[in-house]
Amino acid sequence: MKSEILKLRKKIFKNLKDRALSYEAPNPELQKYQKDQDHYAKRSFTISNMEQLSKQVLSSDIIYLGDFHTFDQNIRNVLRIVKILITEKSDLILGLEMISSEHQNYIDAYLERHLTDLEFLELINYNQSWRFPWTHYKLIFELAKKHQIKVIGLNKQGSLEDRDRYAASLLTKSLIENKGSKILVLYGELHITCLLYTSDAADDSLR
Repeated sequence: MKSEILKLRKKIFKNLKDRALSYEAPNPELQKYQKDQDHYAKRSFTISNMEQLSKQVLSSDIIYLGDFHTFDQNIRNVLRIVKILITEKSDLILGLEMISSEHQNYIDAYLERHLTDLEFLELINYNQSWRFPWTHYKLIFELAKKHQIKVIGLNKQGSLEDRDRYAASLLTKSLIENKGSKILVLYGELHITCLLYTSDAADDSLR
């Protein structure tokens, strides 16, 4: 029975992933990212339990989570990890790909409850710039409001590589300016490998 449920979940995930990819127009950069991700995914993985995951999360300065955009389970996992950090009273910053950094003032105002959901979504041009279900991300913002967690937008206009390099520089800057804080990054799964490398490069350049 458990194996059948696992197969069903994998099927649902594949369908949702295909739908998310269908939103993107075919381009060489995206195809390269997909190829790199497929190669990276062939390495050996070890299954960890929540205790092991918690230990790794709490010992890290930056935690990268692949955002599958349309997958409900993904958001639930994000919330679990945020709650681990909240329980341990870690100073936490959330970095989100879904919002452009040029809208940081609107993010701050929304978290301070000066904007309604509708006003916030219109101001950040959500339906045109992102298009994935707001109901998923709203849960993250509600938790951030409740626990006064800072949220930073990581996106910008430009090529995929330009966007990743820009996000990496923002993350490095935030880590330097907020000593002792942990940054939880929710970013598209195809970007994560590139983001890891560019974050390291940006970090080295600022030392």
